[in-house]
Amino acid sequence: MLKTQELFLKQALRVARQNDMAEKKKNMIDCQEVMQNLFLFLDHEVDEMTEEEISHHLTQCQSCLSRVKFEKGIEESIRKAEDTKASSGLHDRVGKILKKL
Repeated sequence: MLKTQELFLKQALRVARQNDMAEKKKNMIDCQEVMQNLFLFLDHEVDEMTEEEISHHLTQCQSCLSRVKFEKGIEESIRKAEDTKASSGLHDRVGKILKKL
């Protein structure tokens, strides 16, 4: 009798875990939703729940993670370029062109 109850409880726990996993999968954000919110996510302009969902998705999806890394790299390159100053020779050439206009 005890063995039967034990087996029943194990089976009930297994079913409960499967149901929990199915529910979590149903509520998970997909790649399309990640891409739709990508720039808002990178700029920290999504709500906390969406940020958590996207962050979790990125732990599971190499494709989306690669895209996020790519976009972050572009942002970093732009940020670095903003600090770069044009040479005086370039300023002179652009100035001459503008005077002709």
